[in-house]
Amino acid sequence: MIRIPDDWPPSSLMHALDRDDQLALAALGTARVFQDKEILMLEGAAGDEVFLVLDGFVKVTAYRDGGGADTVLAIRPRGELVGEFAVLDRRPRSATVTACGSVVAVRIGRDRFLEFLRVRPETALEITRSVVRKLRSATSRRIDERTRGASAKLARVLHELAVDYGQEHPEGVRIELTLTQVELGALAGVADSTAEAVLSRWRRRGVISTGYRRVVVRDLPALASLGDHGDNP
Repeated sequence: MIRIPDDWPPSSLMHALDRDDQLALAALGTARVFQDKEILMLEGAAGDEVFLVLDGFVKVTAYRDGGGADTVLAIRPRGELVGEFAVLDRRPRSATVTACGSVVAVRIGRDRFLEFLRVRPETALEITRSVVRKLRSATSRRIDERTRGASAKLARVLHELAVDYGQEHPEGVRIELTLTQVELGALAGVADSTAEAVLSRWRRRGVISTGYRRVVVRDLPALASLGDHGDNP
């Protein structure tokens, strides 16, 4: 039996629900383990289910016209739903969701999910707030792409991940991610070589440290300032 945690990231959907609703939502489906790079759902497929992430991270990507690597749209950690957009609007999937490292997720069928929303209006409201938060984040990122420089965009993405999903660490705030520097750059809309150069510069300055599948933000106020103003080499 897979245990349902009771300590969720502060900005996650599950953190906003009371314990009864957490357990009821998780009980709607069957939990399974997804291995690193295993696909939970495919762009263009029918929206027949949602997934509740219990452990690990998933990345949300979309096909890039003209070839090249897919665009990284978002990272969803434990405590979040994925796939709810297509279930709610009954349109094909707008993105692919892939496990970043080992992931435990509950698959919930569309009909059971929609009935759950009908009989639990308070939970439905929290899920609506979660959807709005995701849309606001996506809108903010689109604005940043057009108005901010590369280092500012990267800083704002890292700061958002640290504030929303980071864990306290002796050196600062630790972000558990199974993303490459290239994928992190793609999430921020920054070229591969630029992302690598900026992260290297921040490591030298002591703003961040990096290791296998992790980033530690050692100076969160400095990172916030970089997000507002950028920096110079």
